[in-house]
Parts: sequence; structure tokens; C-alpha cells
Amino acid sequence: GEDVRIVSRVGGDFLGQMLTTLLSQNGVDTRYVARDEHAETTAAILMLGPDGVTTISARHSGACDSVRESDVTDEALIWADHLHVVNVMNMPCLDGEGLGRLFARAHEAGVTSSMDLKRPRTPLEKPLDAVVPALSHCDVFLPSDYEVEYLCGFTDPHRARDFFRGFGVKVFGMKCGKAGVYLTDFQEEVFQESLFSGTPVDVTGAGDAFSSTFAASWRRGLSL
Repeated sequence: GEDVRIVSRVGGDFLGQMLTTLLSQNGVDTRYVARDEHAETTAAILMLGPDGVTTISARHSGACDSVRESDVTDEALIWADHLHVVNVMNMPCLDGEGLGRLFARAHEAGVTSSMDLKRPRTPLEKPLDAVVPALSHCDVFLPSDYEVEYLCGFTDPHRARDFFRGFGVKVFGMKCGKAGVYLTDFQEEVFQESLFSGTPVDVTGAGDAFSSTFAASWRRGLSL
């Protein structure tokens, strides 16, 4: 039910055109999607197992990986109520200080913010450096359990909570796959078990769907 604009980059290939068309057909404003005729659209091949778990068997870098802070214009920020950034740790032109400046600009404009990570296939030398500059201006931070472990080595939600609380986030959550999700605003905490009881068929996009829905619901003032 929200009005949504997307800022990204696609290549000058059929995948870029297809993605932009599908987004437009589904009501997403694509005016800030840049088309780079000299690049390919970022793509991945997902292999689906019988338990519904997907693994990325191949991924090639492309236009999306070159998104930078300047792509999110002041005009785009002023229009928004909330900024949600995905694929953090996989955008070398934005991760780190650029992401921190972007989130600071959002707060200066009165725009709340959230981010979702994607563990890189090629390990980063200092993964926290890609995330920490933005955390002090991040309202909602919802990494998955394996991303938390990658960042700080913790698998226990409470130890992760204490670690990230020091960076100033307002809401911390830890997505734990079929086990459910842990959430806290550092006053209240909730562990919500999964509401799904069947055999999973395909969990691709489940974390993205959860994070975006939670952010929209949080903006509306709903409880954890």
C-alpha cells in the first residue's frame, strides 16, 4: 500500500529492460533507475534444493554493483518518508562512508531509514567497515543470523543486540530462517517463531519481503 520509488542501475541488455518493465507494471516508480548501455545487468543463478533452501551457484557483477551515493538525489530523498537500502556489502561504490553520508542526509531531511545486508561471495577484509558508518543514522537494522555472525562473530541474538546497540540503531532484528525472527527496540524484545508450518518450496526473497514489510509497518506505528 505504499508509494515506492527505486534507485538502482541496470545494463543495456534485455534483463535490464525486463526488470524495469516488471517494476513499472507493478506500480514501482522507476524514474531513478539508470540504464548503462555499456554494462550488463547484475544477475545470479539460484539453485533450489528439496528443502526449499536456495544457494547462489553463480553471480556476475554488473550495473547494480556500481550504485553510488550521488544516485540518490536530494529530490528523491525529499519525496520519501523512508529510505530502505538493500544489498549492503555488495556495492563497493556505496558501502562504507558513502552509505554513512546517505543515511545522514536522510535523517537531515526527516526521512527514517533501514538497511538489509547481503553476505558477499568474496569475503571482505573488514566487513564491518561497509556497515558501521551508516549505523548511527540507521533506524531499523535487520540482518540475517549468518550475516550477524559474519560481521561480529555472534550467533546469540542477545550478544548481537548488545553489540549493535552501541552503534545507535533504534530497532535491531535478527532473521533466523525457519526458526523465526528476534526483534528489539532496546526496551522490549520479541522472538516470533515462524508462522509457516508446511514444507518450504522456495525461500528466495523471504528476507527481503520481511524487511520491507516490517519497515513499512514500523513507519505506521505498529508494535514489534
